Order: sequence, then structure tokens, then C-alpha cells
Amino acid sequence: MNEQNLKKKLTMMIVTVVLLAIGLTVTSFALASSIAQVRNNRFTMSMGVELTINDGQPVVDVTDMVYEPGGTYVSEFPIANLGTFDVWYRVYFTDVKGALKDYITVTIKEADGTVLCKGTMSELSSDKVAVSSLAASEKKTLTIEFYFSSEAGNAAQGQSVSFNITANATQKQNNPNKDFGN
Repeated sequence: MNEQNLKKKLTMMIVTVVLLAIGLTVTSFALASSIAQVRNNRFTMSMGVELTINDGQPVVDVTDMVYEPGGTYVSEFPIANLGTFDVWYRVYFTDVKGALKDYITVTIKEADGTVLCKGTMSELSSDKVAVSSLAASEKKTLTIEFYFSSEAGNAAQGQSVSFNITANATQKQNNPNKDFGN
């Protein structure tokens, strides 16, 4: 082989090695940047999940309540899935305050009689209620019943209770364990 051919082959080898090194670098960078890290295996996604309770109006009308030990107050309210996905939903109490919270038993149920929760107001937090489902664009009517224990007697006279009723939802698809992310 002559010196000219040897230089050409050597140049081609060097160019090939450089191109391979560049390709390897670009491929490694592309692979590394395409890997997504998901902490705690949880995804937060709100698109398509939208829930409304009683069209944004109060569920309980306190001006309508005449309440005494042994009395029951019943009200109905709608819950609707305005989103595009089927959802799991739950209804529960937050910010329960006042002396009457242990004297009032609450039952929330669906129209078919399925009980979502039952217990004293102080017991019904998000982890102690049943979870039910709503299809996309579905609306259900829920019934809420407040029973004021007759055992309260005169100790409850002049006392009060305040609370918030909370409803939240999570996507049903790929969520068989009904995980709300808390």
C-alpha cells in the first residue's frame, strides 16, 4: 500500500470514530433526558375531573332548621360529575367545631339507599366514609340526615356546631384501589 492510501484509510477511520462518539453522546443524552422521575408513583391530573355539589349552593339551610333532642333534619342535594372521566367520589365533613358535634349523627346516602357515611359529625372525616362512583356527566341526588340524639338533654341547650361538607373526586380509570392521593 502506498502512503496516500494509508493516509486516506486512517482519515476515514478517525472520522468514523469521531462520528460514532458524537452519535453515542447524542443518544446517551436523549435517553437520559427522556426518563421521567415520578415520586411516590402518584400523578396529579385535574383535566377531565370536575365535581360539583349542590350547584355551589349550601347543602343545609340553617334558617329551615328547628332542632331539638330527638329531632331529625333531612335535606337532598345533587352531586354531579361535570368532567369527561368516570370518577370515584366521597362526601365528608371538615372543620367540625362546637359542642354538638358528638350529639348529632349524620347519614349521607345515595337515592338507591347506598350509605356513604354514618356517624357523629366528629367521626366523619375523609378516611371514614364510603367511596362511590359517578360516570362522566352523571348527576346523582344525595340525602343527608341529621339526627340530634335524645340523650343530649339540657346539656346541649344553647350549644352550636359548625362544619363544612366537602366532596372530592379522583379518576376511576386505572385506580382500582380508589386512591385519592392522601
